[in-house]
Amino acid sequence: SALHAGHCKEHSADQTASKYIEQLVEMDLSHTRMKDPDIVLQVGQKCFQVNRKTLTLFSDYFQVLFFGGMKESLESHIVLRGVDTEAFQSLLNFAVKGNLTVTTQNVTSLLEAADFLQFDKVKLLCTKFLERELDVCNCLGLYAYAQRFGCLTLERAAHNVALTHLTELTSQEEFYQLSKAALADLLGSDRLCAPTEDVVFEAVMEWVTYERSREEESLELVGLVRVPFLSLPFLDSLVKQSQSSAVNRGYTRILKSLNPPHYPSTQHPTTPPPHHPTTHHPPPTPHAPHHPHAPHHPPPPRTP
Repeated sequence: SALHAGHCKEHSADQTASKYIEQLVEMDLSHTRMKDPDIVLQVGQKCFQVNRKTLTLFSDYFQVLFFGGMKESLESHIVLRGVDTEAFQSLLNFAVKGNLTVTTQNVTSLLEAADFLQFDKVKLLCTKFLERELDVCNCLGLYAYAQRFGCLTLERAAHNVALTHLTELTSQEEFYQLSKAALADLLGSDRLCAPTEDVVFEAVMEWVTYERSREEESLELVGLVRVPFLSLPFLDSLVKQSQSSAVNRGYTRILKSLNPPHYPSTQHPTTPPPHHPTTHHPPPTPHAPHHPHAPHHPPPPRTP
């Protein structure tokens, strides 16, 4: 799962989210006891007798289902499809008793059920739990997972971890499953940390050569590399590799398409400027000469 992506560490024993409830949920105690059941909800092979109004206190989904004028509002037995039975039992316990146990084993199924049934408070609790479990080994998986389910705070947190661990990420399978847009988002960030710009270029080339179909996307991604800060030895090696028949053919094809001899190696700074907070520079004027790999106003070096 996204939580265990990377298999970097074993997580601790089950944790409960009850500690969050006092901070995140303001609950009227009169709502913590299920009123008389007035409908049966079937999830999988299990039937639950529930009270409509109790569920609508926590879920917009059930508000619409029961009182939105739909045909289900007249039925006494409704089948819910696509919902995990155990996750629904947890949501029901939350609605009835205010109790919720979130563990590394159930957090994704619970979040997905909460997202589908619009139990926003439960989704928030699960998101907070996943934020606490973030590390370099699962950040890419959780970044994609958060995007899929619209967990904005988790997405930002996972993105921040990825930005500070580029070198470690390239050793993970999840790195090579990133979409071009996700990789471009990382490379284009002024907060991306890398020991050298050579590492950034290599990361791009490793992603591009992972699949032959990605070669057409190489120019756009290499355009995000801050070429003026590639080291002179590295630029020289690129020239030699582009002329070598011993190098991986896909790698060679891409290097030739980039035409590395035209890289501004003679203008490479001998002493990089000091690190400082980066800012976005305005694009060149329409009449100014512009090359996609040699911006008129080059950005500063990455933070190591």
